[in-house]
Amino acid sequence: MHQGESGGGGTTVYFECEKLDETVGSLSEAGLRFVTGPEDKSWLWREAELFDPGGNRIILYFAGSNRTDPPWRVDKAERPK
Repeated sequence: MHQGESGGGGTTVYFECEKLDETVGSLSEAGLRFVTGPEDKSWLWREAELFDPGGNRIILYFAGSNRTDPPWRVDKAERPK
């Protein structure tokens, strides 16, 4: 879950998909309408966005190793004490 920007309302739910592009393609063929197709983000995730009938935002994403070990991560030894 993600708290959106003020005024946006609703809820955002993230689902990680190993095969994001294939999943989005299959769901699109089944009739789901995506607001954005799979696209690379500046934080090194690949995401696609859609809304459920209640207006809640759903993000399908693939982050690979960047989800838990991004290149900008500061090692514990380097953190100020």
